[in-house]
Amino acid sequence: MDSKQEKQYIFNMKLARIMGLYQILTPNSTKIFNYNIYHVVIVFFGSFMFIISMLFPIGLLYLRNDIIAFMYYMGCINNFLLSSYKMGNILYYSKDIWKCIDVTSFYFVSYKHYDRNLFENCQKRSIRITYIYIVIALFAFFCWIFSPCVMNKSIITIRNIDGSYSNYRMNIFNIYLLASHETYNMNFYIFYIIEIIVSVCYVYFTIVFDVLMLLICFAISYQLETISNSIKLLGYEIATQDNIRTSKSIQLEKKCDKIYNDLITIMADHQNVIKKLNDFYNMFRLVTLTQIFIASSSHVFIWFIAAMSLDGGDNADSILSFKLFIVLPLINFQLFMTCSLFGTINEKKDSIIFALYSSNWTDMDLKSKKIVLLSLTINNANQLKMKFTSTKIVNLEMFSHTMRFCYSIFSMLINYNNKNFKKGLFPLVLKYYSGKLNGGNTFGRIYPKQSILGRGIQILPKIEYLITNVLKELGETNGSSETSKNKVSILAALDAFHVLCKHPFGYHKVSESKWRSLLQSTIAKLIDISKTGLRASGLL
Repeated sequence: MDSKQEKQYIFNMKLARIMGLYQILTPNSTKIFNYNIYHVVIVFFGSFMFIISMLFPIGLLYLRNDIIAFMYYMGCINNFLLSSYKMGNILYYSKDIWKCIDVTSFYFVSYKHYDRNLFENCQKRSIRITYIYIVIALFAFFCWIFSPCVMNKSIITIRNIDGSYSNYRMNIFNIYLLASHETYNMNFYIFYIIEIIVSVCYVYFTIVFDVLMLLICFAISYQLETISNSIKLLGYEIATQDNIRTSKSIQLEKKCDKIYNDLITIMADHQNVIKKLNDFYNMFRLVTLTQIFIASSSHVFIWFIAAMSLDGGDNADSILSFKLFIVLPLINFQLFMTCSLFGTINEKKDSIIFALYSSNWTDMDLKSKKIVLLSLTINNANQLKMKFTSTKIVNLEMFSHTMRFCYSIFSMLINYNNKNFKKGLFPLVLKYYSGKLNGGNTFGRIYPKQSILGRGIQILPKIEYLITNVLKELGETNGSSETSKNKVSILAALDAFHVLCKHPFGYHKVSESKWRSLLQSTIAKLIDISKTGLRASGLL
């Protein structure tokens, strides 16, 4: 296909060749053992990414009590598996998709009087939007893969089943790869390359599918719009009924025959486009609906993680939140363009009925009127649309509902966090940082340890203040009987202080100085209580 032929397609053939999409779809690609070599390579890397993705559920096992990390891993699993599914769908239907691409050609239709300017405008708009989408996707991709290099001193902590802590260097996705922290840190760049391969596969599979879907949607929308515009103009060159009795009745009859033939040709073109639309929906419906669902859930996950991170007061410094918000415009663009294009196709498809009414059918002859009536009946009966259910249609209204739902969840979580903070969650936080939540099976958050250390140091003075005041109140209790009853409470308070003294934050190079100085001030306070309290001997 030369450059002149490529310009006759809305489908961006130049971009398709650069991406390898053209080579994936065309039957004339290089073959190995009678298989398209591009298919073989994609199946290999797709299988590799699928196997790596299966390690995420193991990470969910280790992080089942950390809601933020759990949501993050769930989002990764959903998106990785979706990208593999997208690419597998393209490979499975590659021959049918190649035939469906014919609809992107200006010469797909038979009628010779369609508006060429409309085709060129649609071609420019589709190419511009696909380039914008690719730039957004590549920007997010490079931000993610270079984040470990820029933040190479960031450490991720994971609490093991036995209660010990393991420190890992921050990677792209922090995939749990069944390796000890010594092995992981020693061979960090090997694991980094593995995650780069996974990220390249994910981005490539996603871009290829989305670009293909966008270009075919633009083409079908254009074809339906040009057909509707052409039908609206039919019949207006006919003379009025008052002129039928004139000497020009023969010319009028020829014009009626011409209109009849044009109407037949246009309606045949319309049926061919509808057939391509039906084939396109059969190939892409399940993947598209799955993508809308996962994009919506990913949007909710991102805002959920942001809302849950705000309770620590350091959301702006959270590396994970920053990386997720970089991906947010890409997810919004995917969701918006999908809903917008399918909504536009629905509108253009339904507009054919109004176009038939808008034509000058009243001055047409009887056989042309019959064709118009038959076309109205057929299009009224054809309810082909992209739907989730019988009532939920994929269009811009669905996009607006999804956005409102996502932001309502974010607002609800913010209010919930503020309410709980006002009530006081210090005992729960103490249990969390001590690793004793749910019987000692809590595993550490897989985010930069500096964030966790900062939260622990911020909350420590409040916990120490509560412990010392509890001991002071218990020590001032009068009566030997009261003292004996309070021994259990005193031992519990001292045990809580003992947990703080043995906590790993007191041994980490980032937090040990502040942590130990706060503990020393608490010990000084306890000594002061023992000296000046009325019954200090009952305390120590």
